[in-house]
Amino acid sequence: MIRKKISRRTFLAALPAAALVLAGCSNGKKGGTSESTLISRNETASASKVDTAAPSIASRKVLLVNYPSHSTLKLLNPDGTEICSLEGCDFSVPVCKDGKFPIRKKEKFGYADIDGNLLLKPVYDYPPSYVDGFFTAVKNGMTGYADADGAFFLSPQYCDAGVFSHGLAPVKQDDLWGFIDRSGEFVIPPQFESKPSSFSANFASCSINKQSGIIDQNGNWIASNFTPFYSTLPFYDGYVVALSTESKQFCYVDTSGKVSIDGPFSAAGDFCEERAVVEEDNAFGFIDTNGNYIFKPQADVIANYHDGFAFVRTPDFTGFLDKKGKKAISFQDAVDTFSYIESDLFSRRQVAFLRFENGYAFVPFENASSKLFDTKGKVVFDFSDIEKKYGSVRYAYKGDESFAITSNDEGRNLIDFNGNVLSSLGFCDFIAILDPSEEHVHLVLC
Repeated sequence: MIRKKISRRTFLAALPAAALVLAGCSNGKKGGTSESTLISRNETASASKVDTAAPSIASRKVLLVNYPSHSTLKLLNPDGTEICSLEGCDFSVPVCKDGKFPIRKKEKFGYADIDGNLLLKPVYDYPPSYVDGFFTAVKNGMTGYADADGAFFLSPQYCDAGVFSHGLAPVKQDDLWGFIDRSGEFVIPPQFESKPSSFSANFASCSINKQSGIIDQNGNWIASNFTPFYSTLPFYDGYVVALSTESKQFCYVDTSGKVSIDGPFSAAGDFCEERAVVEEDNAFGFIDTNGNYIFKPQADVIANYHDGFAFVRTPDFTGFLDKKGKKAISFQDAVDTFSYIESDLFSRRQVAFLRFENGYAFVPFENASSKLFDTKGKVVFDFSDIEKKYGSVRYAYKGDESFAITSNDEGRNLIDFNGNVLSSLGFCDFIAILDPSEEHVHLVLC
C-alpha cells in the first residue's frame, strides 16, 4: 500500500530483500583461483546456465507473532497450534519468499522457514537476501552464497560482492567488477567501474567507460537511457521500475532493456496483475502495461491489485476498483486505515492491506463493526458480536481454516468465526501473516 505523500526516504525503504546493500572492502577471491583463471561468459554459458523456473507452491497461512524487546518469535498455525518458538529473535525485515523469512538476534541476522527450520543461524551482519532460490549473506564483512537449504556453496570470502541471482553474482576484483558463477569462477571478467546490479530477466545494469548500460548473460553490452532504482532489477509482469536519464523521473523498463513507459511519474510502484501504482501531481493512480491510465491520479490512499481488485480512497470515493479501473464496491462508512498508513512498510509491494483473498476482503471501519465482503460487495460476515467481546478485529481470513485476530486492553487473541479463542497471544508488537505462495507479508499492527 502507498500513502500520500511518499518521500524519497520512504520509497527507498520499499526495496525488496534482494535490494539490501551488501557492503564490503576490496578484492573478490576464491580459494585456489588466480587471476590467470579468468574466462569469458561465452566459454562457459552452457556449463553455468541455471534453471530458475520456480515451482508452484501451495497456499498456506502461518502466523508469526513478534513480541517486544527481542524476547521471542512464535510461529502458529491458523488453528492456534504452535509450530515453534525462536527465542531472543524478532522479525525486523518484513519479507517472506517461498515460506522463508529473515530473523534478527542480538543485532545479527539469519533466516528461518514457516516450518520452524533454522536455515541460516543469526550470525550475519545484514539481513541475508533470498533471490532465485539462493541466499546471499555477509559475515564479518565477507559475502558468501548458499542454496535454499542454507548450505553454502561459496563460503563468506568476498570483500565486495552483490546478490546471487540467475546463476551469477557481481564481485569486485582489483577495483573492477565482474560476475562469478556458483563455482566461484569469473564468467564475465572484471571490467565494470561501479557495482553492477544483479541479473534479472537475463540482464544486469552496469557502467563502463563512464557510460551506463546493460549486459546480457553472455556479457554483451547494450547502451541504455535509464539508471536502476533498485540494486537488483526485480521484474514484475515484464517490467522493472527505473529512473529515466532523459526525463529524470520514474519509468518502466521492459525485458529487452528498453524504456517502454516513460511518463511524468514522481513515484512509481511495481506491477501487480498488470497494473502499477504511479504518482503524478501529488495523487496516485493506476497504469496498465501499455502505460495508459486505467485510473487517473486522484487517490491519497491506494493499494496494489490482488485477485482482480484494488482498494483506493479519493475525495469522493472509498472502495475497490475492478481490473478495468472502474468503481466496483463502494463504502459509505469511513474505512479505518490509520494504523496502516502510519507505517512506511505499506509502500512495499510485499506488504498486503485491504485486498481480496480467496474471494473475500476484510474491511475495518472507523465507526462501525469490521466486515467481510465478497466480490459483489455483499457482506458475508459481520464481526460486531466478536468485537463486543474481544475488541477490534485487526485481520480476518475466510478459507479452509478461517480465523481472525482481535485486540483490546487485555491483549490479542486468535479466534475462529464462532468466537472461540484458538490462542491467547498476549501483548505482542505485531503479527505477520505469512503465505509461501505469496510475496506479500500482511502485518497486523497491535
